Formats: sequence, structure tokens, C-alpha cells
Amino acid sequence: MKNRNSLLLAGVTSLVTFTLLASLVVGCAKPTLTSPAPTRSASSSATAKTTSPVDSKPNKQAQLEAAAQKEGSVAYWASIAIDADKYLLKFKQRYPWLKVDVWQADNQLIIEKVRGEAAAGQYNADLMGMSSDYWSTFDTSLLADYEWANASYYPPDTFVRKSVMLAYVIPMGAAYNSKLVTGDKVPKAWEDMKDPKWKGKTAASLSSRDAPLMLAALWGSEGKLNWDKSFSFWRDVFKETKPRSVNLYTGPVKLLGAGEFELFVYSPANVPIKEKLDGGLPTDAVPFSPVPSKTTGFGILKNAPHPNAARLLADWLTSAEGATEFSEVMFYPSLHKSASARVDRAFKEKAMNLYLVNPSVFTAENFEKSTAFWNELMQANK
Repeated sequence: MKNRNSLLLAGVTSLVTFTLLASLVVGCAKPTLTSPAPTRSASSSATAKTTSPVDSKPNKQAQLEAAAQKEGSVAYWASIAIDADKYLLKFKQRYPWLKVDVWQADNQLIIEKVRGEAAAGQYNADLMGMSSDYWSTFDTSLLADYEWANASYYPPDTFVRKSVMLAYVIPMGAAYNSKLVTGDKVPKAWEDMKDPKWKGKTAASLSSRDAPLMLAALWGSEGKLNWDKSFSFWRDVFKETKPRSVNLYTGPVKLLGAGEFELFVYSPANVPIKEKLDGGLPTDAVPFSPVPSKTTGFGILKNAPHPNAARLLADWLTSAEGATEFSEVMFYPSLHKSASARVDRAFKEKAMNLYLVNPSVFTAENFEKSTAFWNELMQANK
């Protein structure tokens, strides 16, 4: 893939313990799909470097709001926008004069569209939202440098940079049926899933192509991935348990809750917790600690047709209010110090530390290696 300018990141990983509060309202509405705003050429582009008001400077905030109101709309393209109507509700109530056009799509599709439009000198998107494994390979020359207004509320080692602010966490662990698997039977460590007692009682997703890479990062040291340990572990899991083949995550977790199998060997850890708290299913995250985690966040396009509206939305999404609303709906733990959502409390109660995998490991080469190995396992398991 061309133009793979990696984000400049400090350190290799971070270990974060979340302290969270509050209640959750998780929606199930269909994604909001709107047509992109009219095409704008580069000749009318905004200045790449921008600054944002902070809460202590209300006059600048008022200026930003006035400028955004003149623009009238903002185009938000994100892979994390499936329930944007819900988590942006308070933003829309606060700024009823601003039209929010949302395009929910796959990370790669968004990247291809943004790159294709840029190559043609066309610009429709203002703000992008993607996970760290895709931000790490995105051409940052297409993004505006931005002094994030709420950066001080986030840990300094969570890859907050001028181009992209990674504000939420996607923990990748395993899930189990809490009615069928109880007490000492619940795995305590990753290696516990290799036990032959699980044979015929597990499932693995075709979508888990990053599983070898995530564990190679978790078990690595000094910036080096431990592919050998990760590959050996997954070979043993498949050999000893013969997992059933499924696809994606939410559907299989529902099957897990229905008793179709007892252990889902790799899944976003927040999904079974969400289904337990929101849907009443007997599903839970295996209490591994630490859990390797991706991050997800936002970037403002350099040639955004509505740059001030983009800053206004970006600032709100990374504020305490916005972070809480996002986490309540999407069920991703937030990195904001003052955000409070039920998902955060759930992870704290389970004493699950989240190991933030440095986005720099998500290269095309590492993805290809991880994908090839996982596909080989799934094929051999048929």
C-alpha cells in the first residue's frame, strides 16, 4: 500500500488501569448513512495547522462556535459511527444549528475514499474516526496538525499526537458462557485455553486475523514481537480444542450466550460484557490481565471543507461529556480522566488491566503475517 507514513509514537506499549463509574444505554439503531458534502477543491482549503479553544478560554470557544455556525455542517466519516445518532445526541442538542453528516463504513473503505479524493483534488470529509491499526498506516500528510483542546485529560503515553488523538480502547481477549463455565473452570490465563477439556466446546472467528499479532505484541519485549510464542500458543489451542468456525463477533457472542459453545477463544472483551449488561445473556469476558488492546480515535483532514465545525466536533468527542456518551453507546472504555461509563466500571471490577499495543506494530507486513497464519489455522481446522 502506498503512502504508509506511520504515526510517530513514543514508547512501545502502555499498561492502563481504568477507574470508571455511571450507567450505560446501548442502542441498536441502524447506522446513519448520508451523502458526502459537495466536493471542494484544494484551492479553498483551510490552513493545515490549527489551534483549539480550551474550557478556560471561553472567548476562543465562542469564536470557534461562531465560525462553525457559519459553516453550517460537518462531515464525519468513521468506522465507529454505527450508533453515531445516539452518541452524538447531546452534541446535536448543544449545537442544533450544525448539521452532522455521518458516513459509517469499514476503515479500509474510508481510507481508500479519502486517498482517492485527495489524489483528484476533491475533499468531502472533515473528521475521520478509525482504530489505531489503520491510523498507523494512514498518510498523515492528509491530516491537519491540531492542538487538541482536551489532551491534558488523557494519559501522556497513550499516543496523543497533533495529527491523531487516540481516545478510546478496544480490548481484545476471550469470552465464556458464565452459566456453563463457573468457578475454577473459568480460565485465568491465556494458556488455560489450551486445556484438552475444552475440546468441542470452543469457537474461533474467521475475523480474528489480528489475534496472532496482538499476542505477539503482548508477549514481546524491547519493541520486538514474539511471533514464536504466539504461533505456538494458537497452534496448541486449535490442536487441543478443535474450535468451531464462526464469523465476526457480536453474532458468535450471542450464540455463546445461547449455549452453542462454552468458550470463544478470541473476541473484543467489551462485547460479552455488553451482551451481559444490556441483553441479559450469560456471557462475560475471560478475566485475563493484561488484555492486549487497540485504541481508536480521531483525525481532522487538512483540506476539510468545514474545518471549524470539525474542530468543534473533535473537541466535543474528546471532552468528558463526549467521551462518556461515546463509551455509553459504543461500549469502548475511554482514556479521558473524567469520563464515566458502565463499561469502565465493569473492567475495573474484573481487575482487567489493558495493555495498549503501540500502533506502530500494525504494519502491512505484520498484518499479512498474522492473517496468513490465522487463515492457515482456520483452514486446517475444517
